[in-house]
Amino acid sequence: MGSATVTDRSSFMGSGAMSRSSAADAPAPRAAPVVFPAAAARSLTPDSEEDGLTGRFGGRSAIRSAVADPDWRKKLVPTEYERRSCAGMGPRIRAMEIAEARRDPKVVLGDELSGAAGANDAARVRSLLERGADPNHVHFTVCSDVPLCRTKSPEVARLLVEHPQIDVNIKDINDYSILSNMVLHNRANVELVSVLLAHKDLDVHAGRPIKIAARFGTCDMLRTLLEHPKLDINDACGLLHYAVCRTDSASVETVKWLLDHGVDPNLRQDDNGSTALMWVGGWDSLTIEIGEKEAVKRRQIAARQVEILSTLLARSDLDVNATDAQKRTALHRMSVAGRVDLVEVLLQDPRVLPSIWHQDSDGKTPLDAAVEAFEKEKEKKKWEVPAYLSKFEEVIALLKSFAEKKRAELEKLVPGELSKHPGTWSMAVQSL
Repeated sequence: MGSATVTDRSSFMGSGAMSRSSAADAPAPRAAPVVFPAAAARSLTPDSEEDGLTGRFGGRSAIRSAVADPDWRKKLVPTEYERRSCAGMGPRIRAMEIAEARRDPKVVLGDELSGAAGANDAARVRSLLERGADPNHVHFTVCSDVPLCRTKSPEVARLLVEHPQIDVNIKDINDYSILSNMVLHNRANVELVSVLLAHKDLDVHAGRPIKIAARFGTCDMLRTLLEHPKLDINDACGLLHYAVCRTDSASVETVKWLLDHGVDPNLRQDDNGSTALMWVGGWDSLTIEIGEKEAVKRRQIAARQVEILSTLLARSDLDVNATDAQKRTALHRMSVAGRVDLVEVLLQDPRVLPSIWHQDSDGKTPLDAAVEAFEKEKEKKKWEVPAYLSKFEEVIALLKSFAEKKRAELEKLVPGELSKHPGTWSMAVQSL
């Protein structure tokens, strides 16, 4: 295997790094010459950018000849540039591993198929499949996605899905199925997803694509998925739970669509027994676009959450006082979050009265929990993330005044059995 000796730092640091004095006047080198294979290269990128390898380390031809030696890994020596770089020899090793893999014609065909699928080139995909390209090939140089995950074209997807060797249930390194990736990256492309849903061997539950659709997809995408006989709108993951936490402008529409199509508003999530009402006020991933102000966007999301809460409370079958595994109610959660806007709306519902004095598994009422959360918030350091949109003092004052008002009302409602002993009833009410 060919090698080269480098003492000139200009190949790494720029042409101005070397002295222009004569060889006789040149100072002694600071370090011993570094020997490395001519196959050394920067991180390999798609072929159109690979031409940049020529010059610094010998180009692709040198790499391909170098990896012919089965012991090339043992012979690698870090260059001066690699010694200074945080990446070290990683990019060079990666480039050589790819070149070694591409000695196999099947890998070359598979990479070409992935590129064609990503370019939505149906004619090219058909040609490569006829030449024997693997429809399940992982694109070595770009990502770990199979070709079916890379395309946005229903025609290309149909060619791949109809191939006899296709495996429609492959998962990526994040444990996402092909269907999950399709729903996530093609949120409105229902025609593309429909092609995959038609495959008889598809596991529609792997990676819970229905949950991803509730978090990020459109109502049309939800409708398309729920038309599959094996998917249920009352999936144990809780579609309504994730819909109420959406931070985009489609959150209210998605919640209303789910309620109109038969979702159970009191469904207990399979993780901790919480209902969707308890999730109102929660936040899914938040994206701040260029030109947007975070404070403005958070206020917009909060306004939509108030609308979602009102939509849920309009349901007569909603269990407002449901508790989770820690015996916390929705009022507990909203109070702990310091969301006075949500607490105000919730307290207007007469069904919430039992939650005022309900104690969770730690023996705390919503008022106690809010006070504790406020104390923790005050103890936060300046660099710690604050509780956005929280107004704990207002929540505490609201809960106190509401509880006192309801106690006064209850004292006047003496049961007939205790009409002769009003003091007993008064003591019972005050103990709340």
